[in-house]
Amino acid sequence: MTTITISHSWFSAFMDVRGHAGDHDVCTAISTITNMVVAALPEGVEPDIYEEGHVMVKRVAGERRIIEVTAVAEKMFKELEEQHPDCLKVI
Repeated sequence: MTTITISHSWFSAFMDVRGHAGDHDVCTAISTITNMVVAALPEGVEPDIYEEGHVMVKRVAGERRIIEVTAVAEKMFKELEEQHPDCLKVI
């Protein structure tokens, strides 16, 4: 199971994606959404952790684009969770 902790406010964003979903299609969707967030990071900012089965982006403050993308990612993860509750948990 993949555990996703994601939050955003007007000032900052945070995302931690850990584990494997156990279903190829769900893993592909999670990876795509996660990489969308990573691609939106401001230039020169790298994920705090970026390895197989674990991606973490600690608080990124003051960057409106990453905050907006994180909000969209949270919605997408929650919709995926509704469809595949045995594969991922959004916290």
